[in-house]
Amino acid sequence: AAEAPCYTGFLSQMGLLLWAAAAAICLFGANALSGHPDRADLRGFLTVAGLLTVALGLDDAFLLHESAYCHLGVPELVPFLAYSGVLLYCLVRFHSTVRQTDYLPLAVALISFGISAGADFWVGTHAPESYFYLLEDGPKLIGIVSWLAYFFHVATLAIAPGAASRP
Repeated sequence: AAEAPCYTGFLSQMGLLLWAAAAAICLFGANALSGHPDRADLRGFLTVAGLLTVALGLDDAFLLHESAYCHLGVPELVPFLAYSGVLLYCLVRFHSTVRQTDYLPLAVALISFGISAGADFWVGTHAPESYFYLLEDGPKLIGIVSWLAYFFHVATLAIAPGAASRP
């Protein structure tokens, strides 16, 4: 129907499933820590990350930054800045928690999201449309997979036996 390459729907649907998995893992991990006041920072980190992941997944599913917000008169840059602000808050507020984890997948995710966002803005004005999926959706999918891997690792460490001595 969209007259796009056949893999377009696959990449999009996989991304949505991975967003949902990452959100569920974060929120499950946060909930599992509810009876542990000594782990409040980790619980807060997973909660904020889970809610941000829900917002990013919904935006990706419904293209809110490209359609709904624009119809309300909100420029596309505003949601991007809002998501970035929440992410920056999360990284600054919970920096000690992040530093205690294997944060390489998180770094890969953030770099990939940056490339994808840059491509999203650049593609609309410069790139041939045939490169759109390669330039935007490829790095985005790598970012989502890395985001999921990072938070899977963090939540697993949080709920594993003997986890009280870890982040």
